[in-house]
Amino acid sequence: MTHPSATRAAPGGAIEPDAAVGGVIETDVSARLDRLPWGRFHTLVVLALGITWVLDGLEVTLAGALAGALKASPTLQFSNAEIGLATSSYLAGAVLGAVGFGWLTDRLGRKKLFFITLAVYLAATAATGLSWSLWSFCLFRFLTGAGIGGEYTAINSTIQELIPARARGWTDLVINGSFWLGAVLGAGTSLVVLDPALFGPDLGWRVAFGLGAFLGLVILFLRTWIPESPRWL
Repeated sequence: MTHPSATRAAPGGAIEPDAAVGGVIETDVSARLDRLPWGRFHTLVVLALGITWVLDGLEVTLAGALAGALKASPTLQFSNAEIGLATSSYLAGAVLGAVGFGWLTDRLGRKKLFFITLAVYLAATAATGLSWSLWSFCLFRFLTGAGIGGEYTAINSTIQELIPARARGWTDLVINGSFWLGAVLGAGTSLVVLDPALFGPDLGWRVAFGLGAFLGLVILFLRTWIPESPRWL
């Protein structure tokens, strides 16, 4: 790892610039990050970045739970084949988003990308709630998937680089397992928005996608204090 302002501890305990050997600055920043004790900062990183999997669980569950409402919608009136096409659009977006945004995160930095990917998700899922046809719905679902796929790569790399080495295994398990919290949230939301006594046949599914956009907006605010990865720098 190289950095023009890297420092290291001298034998007596003082901090001094790292030595340059053959034009390369050697630093022990990575090793220091690996040895850090778990603190409040790491907890906040997990909450602000790991909630991506909650969003994915929410999106996947809503897509299935709202299928009947999309077919009954006076505006959309989807067939079973069209529901399948919309689902495939989301999955295709997730795959291509992971590849494309993954390439960008190594070039532009982790911090920029987890703002960009979340903004893409937020805008696209809000737009999904305003869909007026099959192709507009598929396009917005594709972009929603691209945002989520990009989140996977940007967030995974950031967490791996900020979390102490001894805690990475269980941290990854907890974060990836939070997908099911999103699934529970999506299932509970569908019970409310699909209640005909509360929402009309062309309104409930739009409100459901609006919920995803609202959660994305909250997360966007939480991420404003997350620093750039020192390893990437």
